[in-house]
Amino acid sequence: MLTAYSQCEIAFRDTLIHKAEGRALDRLGLFYGFPRLAIFERQYFRKALLEVAFGRRGTYRTLFKALEALFDQYSVRKGTRTIM
Repeated sequence: MLTAYSQCEIAFRDTLIHKAEGRALDRLGLFYGFPRLAIFERQYFRKALLEVAFGRRGTYRTLFKALEALFDQYSVRKGTRTIM
């Protein structure tokens, strides 16, 4: 089976928060001291991990932005449209 990426490219992508997928993203969370819980989907966890990794340390803004990113999955309604 042909793959679109070489082994070097796959290893490189596994170290980037923006491009890591699956278990590689979970491992990055562990490396940053922010493990993913199973209740959070990976797309929302990625946003929170970016805020934790690159946000200002020790500020409330970082905490609130990470929590907002994690719990954003519960504020999005799936399958319904709202017209304003």
